[in-house]
Amino acid sequence: MTQSVTLTIKGTGYYSAPSLLTKGLLCPGTPLSLRHEWDNPHDPNAVAIHIRATGAKLGHVSREIAPKYATLVDQALIQDAKVANASLNGGAPKIHITVVYRTACATTETASSLGSTNLPSSPGVYSIRNYKTAREYIGSSKDIKKRVSRHFQELRFGTHGNRILQEDFVANGERAFSASVVALCGAQQLAVVEELEIKKRLASNVDLYNSTTNGQGVGFRPINQPVPLSVSDKKRPMPSSWVNENQKIQGASGCLGGALFLLVGGAGCISYSVHLLLA
Repeated sequence: MTQSVTLTIKGTGYYSAPSLLTKGLLCPGTPLSLRHEWDNPHDPNAVAIHIRATGAKLGHVSREIAPKYATLVDQALIQDAKVANASLNGGAPKIHITVVYRTACATTETASSLGSTNLPSSPGVYSIRNYKTAREYIGSSKDIKKRVSRHFQELRFGTHGNRILQEDFVANGERAFSASVVALCGAQQLAVVEELEIKKRLASNVDLYNSTTNGQGVGFRPINQPVPLSVSDKKRPMPSSWVNENQKIQGASGCLGGALFLLVGGAGCISYSVHLLLA
């Protein structure tokens, strides 16, 4: 399902519109493109209007509706854009454009369960949301689909590097979580856009799993570090077979005991090594 709207371009006097109108190069039906300006110093949601053929900039959509159209652009939902009419009004160009976009997921992010394959294999920023606590994890990847799938696998196996996210996954269950696309962008922009999205949420007091702008978060622990034993593991009594074998080792000949001592670095480690071998 699509929707067609007519928008008025703002700030036309600052760019190429006056010159193009004077030369008669800005006519109804001229194809346009909308571009999300992530690095705009005045508004990170700014959406600029360009002539598709030449790239000439005409202005921006109004600040009030910029967040909506930034999302539409990021999610590739804009189907068509063209000049509706254009005129010089006292020296200031007045330009109306027609924009056609898909209404599915137009103002909301495309949600998917963590195990779903509905996410795009494209570079961009994504969100993993806990619906029970309204807490989010923001990340970025050159392949959103593959990265979210890896998150899902790590969470299920209990090896995810973000300790707080892992604990909530265990406590709230898999069905409490879903993943969605926040923004699609070039691979070179991933770090910048991810940091921007995290800062926006922190400024709005959104509860995040990664509460630092570098995306790591307070609960970060590298995945390759050993996961601590659970309480039940720590309290588990030593099987009697282990004890018996330990006694046998301690009563063995000096030759055997000495060899084991040299291999593991001390008598205190002998029984530990045997326990691991017998486990």
